[in-house]
Formats: sequence, structure tokens, C-alpha cells
Amino acid sequence: MAGIIEEGHKVLIRMPSNNCKIIHLKSANLKITLGKFGQFNAASLIGQPFNAAYDILPSGELEMVDPTESIDITIDAEEDAGNNNSYLVARTDSQKLSKEDIEQRKQEALDGHLDSKALIKDLVENSTSFEGKTAFAKQKYIRRKERKFSKKFEALEPSARNLCEYYFTTKPQKTRGVRIDTLSQLMCLGNVMANSNILVSDSVGGLLVGGLLERMTFGDMDLGGRLFALLDGDSPNFDVVKDMNFKEGVVDRVLDTLPWTRIDPSSHEVEPLPTPDSTDEAVLLRHAKRVESIAKANALRAKLSEAAFDGLILASQFDPLETIERLAKYVGYSRPVVVFSQYKETLVPAYLMMRASPDYLNAQISETMTREYQVPVSGLGTHPFMQASGSGGFILTATRVFAGDCAAASNNTSNKHAQPTKRRKL
Repeated sequence: MAGIIEEGHKVLIRMPSNNCKIIHLKSANLKITLGKFGQFNAASLIGQPFNAAYDILPSGELEMVDPTESIDITIDAEEDAGNNNSYLVARTDSQKLSKEDIEQRKQEALDGHLDSKALIKDLVENSTSFEGKTAFAKQKYIRRKERKFSKKFEALEPSARNLCEYYFTTKPQKTRGVRIDTLSQLMCLGNVMANSNILVSDSVGGLLVGGLLERMTFGDMDLGGRLFALLDGDSPNFDVVKDMNFKEGVVDRVLDTLPWTRIDPSSHEVEPLPTPDSTDEAVLLRHAKRVESIAKANALRAKLSEAAFDGLILASQFDPLETIERLAKYVGYSRPVVVFSQYKETLVPAYLMMRASPDYLNAQISETMTREYQVPVSGLGTHPFMQASGSGGFILTATRVFAGDCAAASNNTSNKHAQPTKRRKL
């Protein structure tokens, strides 16, 4: 069931052109601008449900509408059965309205003096080639004009699925090209559920962490699981999580973070810090903050005990082989290890290590692939869209097991890959 839009929420707006935009409803007094599609009052969206369609009225208010509703033009498939698009020729005089008339109507619609449906209906009625089109071609023509002139938009909930599709379309480099089917497989193969304790490394803008949090929480409740994320820097860079409207306090209760550089304690963290002799308040305050930071890091490091996690999921910028060798000991036996990469070549060394090691079973690399199909009017069949993304990346999966008598051989194999002092970026 879709939630209700509240003040302070972020909303993913899908405009008639199918382009998306994230808006932040900081205040009910804001004016939200959608470019050529008009603007509306934020107060008219607050209190309305997510995942619904709205039409911008001339007053700047919103009206909830049916997302499948089109303009009132009758199309009779039987009557148009004899029409053939092969006789249509692209001509500048196929539209009776002049360019000046169309621009004037567009400006009137933008100013709120003309209904966008009336504008589209005028364009259809003044098209000399419209009646000669097939029923399917007429529907495509109307949808094309709606994408250009309609003021109807969808207010989508910023869920992991919607944000994944948004970033994949607009900023794929931010999420390293993670596609929605890839994200779903990462969580499925990682066996993510309520009460799971998952160790994760996220270099995809927080998309993976956001998807895990969404599955491990419900509203303002956490479902008993814990999520431990290793950071590339000193502070979290999970922008996607900030867009997902989690209830206050939920993320802090479920998510623990620790920088890679602080997994192993340094010398000054092992021994207690000496109390400074100075009486300067600034010096004492810095000392107190440093003591607090060390205590917090030690508390988080204590949670990284061996075999403490139910799964390891990596979408990291660092070398998969080195990362797995360093973190595998924290994963319980009969638990999954899942690694994502945009390129198969970066996963091959880790795959070969897992195949040769008795500590892993069923190591395999798979490529995710999905293709969207379009369904035209009845009787014409289905066929895929002509354009699709080339690849959603590659996923390495394996199950960590107890080696038993082969432990010595496993240790010898690990020693061949000595842990470097610095991780290599890909």
C-alpha cells in the first residue's frame, strides 16, 4: 500500500515526457516548478498518496486523475482496419494550425488560461493525416502529443526500485550502472530478510544500503536485523538513503558504519590517550572528542567478530579478491558471499580463488540481463523495444563453508595472496 506524502518528504516526479525529477517538500508554501509542464503549490501535494497521477489545474492546484486516462477522442479499431500507414507522407502542411498558433496555445496553457487537454485535442482535430492512420498509430500519435503538452505527472515514492531506475537513466556513473534486476538479484542471492545480519561494502551511492534497509525495516520499526557497512572514506556517502524518506531514528538503529582504515586498531587506539596538561577548553574539548571517537570505533570493531554475519554483499570500488580475503572470516558458515562489478574481468581472480579453495562452494559468475516488451493493441502481438541497455553488470556468488580437514590447505592458499597494506582501486 502506498504511503502518504508528508511535509519534509522527497518525491520522485515522473513528468509526461517520462523524465524524472526529485523534489523536496521542505515547506507547504513552496512553488514546485516542472519547466514547460507548469508549476503547482506544494501544499496541494501534501496529504496525497504516493504512486498516483495528478493534473495541474490553471489555479496551480492539483487534481488526482487516472494515469491511463487520455483525451476524449474516439478511436474505432474496426473502422480503421482498412487504413495503412504506408500512404502517409511527412509534410509540413499536414497540420492546419500555424506555428504561431501552436506557440500561442502553448503559452496560454503554461499560463493556466488553456487546458492542456484542449490544446492536444485541437492539434488532433486539425491534423489532416490523423484519420488515415491505423488505430495503433492514432494512439501513438496522441501519446506523443501528451508527452509534449500534457500537465499530468506521477508522484512516485522514492523506493529503492524507483531510485535505481532514476539513477540508471540519469546518472549511471553514480551507482556504477546497477540496474533494477541487478539490485534485486544482489538482495535475493544475499538472502536478505528480517533478522538478517549483513556485512556490506557500498560504493554505489548508497543504493545497495538503501535497498537492504528497505527490506530490513517497516515504517518506524526495525525487523530485528543489523546492517554493518564499511565506508570508503571517514563518513558515509549514502546519498540515495537520504532520498528514501526513512522514519527518523530507524537508520541509526539498524545501520552501523566503520571506515575501512579503522577495521584494524592503530597504536594510539590500543593504548589509552594521556590526559593533556593544558587547561585550555579547546584542547580539552578536542581530547574529549578524540576519546569518544576511539571508544565508538572500538565498540563497532567489537561487532566485527568472526562468523558473526549472515552474508557478505560487495559493490565496492576496491579489488574483489583482496576485499573477500579480508572480510570472509566475518561471514558465518553456509552463508552467501555476493560481489557485484561492472566488468567480468575484475571478478575472475576472485572466482578462481574460490574455485580452488575448500572454503567456498558453488562459485559462479552470472550476467544480469533484462529486456522490456511493449504490448500494442489486441491482436498485433508483442515484441521487445528496439533499444535496451547492454548490460546490468556481473555478479559473483559463492557459499562459505567449514573446510574441516582442509583448513591447512585453505590457509596455504590464503598465504599466497598476502594482504597488501593498501587496497587497490579498480
